[in-house]
Amino acid sequence: MKTFKVIRRKGVDDLQVVYAFVGNSQGDEIKTNSIEEYTNSEGWLSYVFNVELTAESIEAEVKKRIEENKLYILKLEKEGKYGEEFEFTVHIEENPLFDHPNKPMPLESYRMLFVDLEDYKAPD
Repeated sequence: MKTFKVIRRKGVDDLQVVYAFVGNSQGDEIKTNSIEEYTNSEGWLSYVFNVELTAESIEAEVKKRIEENKLYILKLEKEGKYGEEFEFTVHIEENPLFDHPNKPMPLESYRMLFVDLEDYKAPD
């Protein structure tokens, strides 16, 4: 089992993503809102928004997320919590099907998204 301790800052590291498409391979940092780039990526980009796949829907979602991020930061600043550190620990167990050390190329790749539902407000 591997244990990771993660330290993040409120209003800095926990903002909503404002890119509809992100790279989905190890070490891939590509982020874009271009449907053309997504289409041309031949599967190397993932669509992470939950809206219709149109330029108009993506643009509206980006604007909504930017505004929600601004409101969240203002709320944190008002409460004196902006930039406050929070910590969580993640325990990951190896899966012998993929991570067996005797395989010629053991696979070991983790990508996670952590959502703090404590302050989550469902959309109207």
